[in-house]
Amino acid sequence: MVVQRWGVRWPIHVVLGAFMVERATGRIVDLPGPPHYAPSGARFLSLSVCGDNCSNRIDIWSVDDGVAKLEWRYRIKERTEKAFTYEFVEWEGNEQIKLRILPEIEAPGDLPGKVGDKSRSILASLTRTEQIWTLDPQLPQ
Repeated sequence: MVVQRWGVRWPIHVVLGAFMVERATGRIVDLPGPPHYAPSGARFLSLSVCGDNCSNRIDIWSVDDGVAKLEWRYRIKERTEKAFTYEFVEWEGNEQIKLRILPEIEAPGDLPGKVGDKSRSILASLTRTEQIWTLDPQLPQ
């Protein structure tokens, strides 16, 4: 396992982030959120869960001899009219990840960044084929 320790960062505006410390090098790497490990432990997914409070971010890291290597990164460049967030569901094997895309609650009085109900969610998957990760469906960037 690459992560000797990981922790959570809470900036003043309460956006959740995480970090890892590589066992082999001591390098500290910022992550979008807590790690979700593949069944083999050779990869992990990290994604932000913050809705409208920050950009949606997804990283996939591979692990080799205690050192993490970024394999794939997805960033939303601009906010769309309707905010959404990604939620980790599960790894299916070591090369496919199930995600849920959740819309934000739009009712008056809701807190910014509060995620909507799962009945309005869209299922998505990240699949690795020939060393390339593909997100389907991809929401507008």
